Amino acid sequence: RLCFVERFAAPGTIAEVMGFDLDGALDADRLRAVIAALYARHEALRLRVTLQDDGSPAQDFADPDALPWALHDLRGQSPEAQDSHIAALRARPVDPARAAFRVDLVRTGPEAHTLIIALHHMIYDGVSLAVILAEIGTLWAENGAPSALPKPQIAYADFALWQRRALTDGPLKDALERVTKRLQNPPPPLALPADRHRPAAPTHDADTLPIEIPADLTARLRSLAQDQGASLFMVLQTALALLLGREARTRDLIIGTVAAGRTEAATEAAVGPFFNMIALRHTIAPHAPFTDMLKAARDQALEAFEDQLVPFEAVIERTVTNRSAATAVSPLFQVLFQLHTEAATLLGPLSLGGLRARPRPWSRDRAMQDLTFDLFETGAGTEAGTEAGIEARIEGRITYATELFDAPRIARLAQRYITLLHSIADAPETPCARLGTL
Repeated sequence: RLCFVERFAAPGTIAEVMGFDLDGALDADRLRAVIAALYARHEALRLRVTLQDDGSPAQDFADPDALPWALHDLRGQSPEAQDSHIAALRARPVDPARAAFRVDLVRTGPEAHTLIIALHHMIYDGVSLAVILAEIGTLWAENGAPSALPKPQIAYADFALWQRRALTDGPLKDALERVTKRLQNPPPPLALPADRHRPAAPTHDADTLPIEIPADLTARLRSLAQDQGASLFMVLQTALALLLGREARTRDLIIGTVAAGRTEAATEAAVGPFFNMIALRHTIAPHAPFTDMLKAARDQALEAFEDQLVPFEAVIERTVTNRSAATAVSPLFQVLFQLHTEAATLLGPLSLGGLRARPRPWSRDRAMQDLTFDLFETGAGTEAGTEAGIEARIEGRITYATELFDAPRIARLAQRYITLLHSIADAPETPCARLGTL
């Protein structure tokens, strides 16, 4: 699946690079032993993928003892030189043909280090990052002893094999038929107003804009969702579909989202790209009330998440006829929407005993879609917010392709979205065409 996705990005850029500044007396050999134990216990971290002459991927696995690890001693260099070196390490592409997982430890002072962990998206998802950081902490406490953790119940390769078999002669065969029926004759790419024409070859350069839905509006939208037997995600995503349909002057559009793909308990502690892309189709009837559009979106979302294990690439093969032209634009959908119900970060704490580990606020802004809405529930509904008595609100960011859009246009779009949400919360039975976006 990720070989398929990487066709639409610069080679090696579909990756996560985590950085931690470590303060204190660090035993580098102990840390290497800890990460080596992690590397040995998770087969996915050792994956290598190459393309054969016919373009199909071939995989093998590195030896469990062959951890891609490098120690860089920069003591004595200026802070500027150290920062430049660390930036260069962070910016290196992750080549899955050589190593989809690599670790660099940079020594910047007697008790100062920076740990850099890079992973290609072929081997991880958001849950995997949490698993990796938690297991590093457990293994550190046990001096890297593999017996400190139970053996993983499943490897991602086992899941992928089941998935392929289930598509041809199993439960996913019927699921693929259902997904194909929902997405048959898909609409053309969403033609949003832009500041520049789409280039023939995308650069995937991106920038972000913050967005916030205030607490009072969040509460009213949550109440609307409950009244309609829907979720807050469904309300927010349906409202976005209505707005984008207006902007692009279309009544048929598809918005993407991400499903965790971990429907079995055995997958919860596994490392691998279990996530899957889900395409949600919206039909806008201008004279029908918004609540009707929401109900239709609710029903489709429930069906889509029921079929979330159908691989996205299989859906593309069945629904997108002109795939040769899809390299300039993401197939099926060009807008991605996610509502995260946990804290506004996928990175949990890194625990290394008495060492202080401070996450580096790194982000690799890549525009895999024209627009990506990443929203996070904060305040009430989260453990920290409930304890502090903070009202729930939605915060997040819009990542946009700078080859198409400038910041002022995206800022206007964000304001129209908030205004539309207010209008929906005020009178959800209003016909869609009359809901305000001034």
